[in-house]
Amino acid sequence: MKIPVEIADVKVTPGQALLTLLCDVNEWLDIIEANPCICGSNDGKAIYVLYRDVAFVISEFWEFFALIMAKINQTWEICAFGTTENQDSIRLSAEKVGPFVELTQQTISGSSSDALRTLCFQLICDEKETADNLLEFLKKVNWLVDVAVMSWRKSSFLKSKSWLCCPKAKPTFATQD
Repeated sequence: MKIPVEIADVKVTPGQALLTLLCDVNEWLDIIEANPCICGSNDGKAIYVLYRDVAFVISEFWEFFALIMAKINQTWEICAFGTTENQDSIRLSAEKVGPFVELTQQTISGSSSDALRTLCFQLICDEKETADNLLEFLKKVNWLVDVAVMSWRKSSFLKSKSWLCCPKAKPTFATQD
């Protein structure tokens, strides 16, 4: 499916878009008691964010998350995996192609589906260092309150991704490394 669109908000960094996507997915899925499972791949460049025991209509997922996934996909390859009601594996991706966002649904069987069970985002970074820092950050987030607590040694990575709410806040607080 193609949607005519312009992704114009150049002020939003890929990191901010990713955080927005994950926070919005938590809210949309009404995740109130557990954080998603976050892990990395063996090669160190892929990150997985897994939501167990969820089910949703794919058209609603696209309505809320297609544009932001396409925005993230301009920097980091991102897609969503899950299973259909027939236990068929499914992959959802959104990519900006010219003036359109192309929404793709792929299944092992080649059949389309209206609903998805379980949700796993796969994010592939260009560099292992970025993936390592991003993985460490995402594991530190308490998704129930959308706050992360980390060592200030990682602040240069967070600043480069524009993830610090207030980069000048550090001197206000006593910190320990």
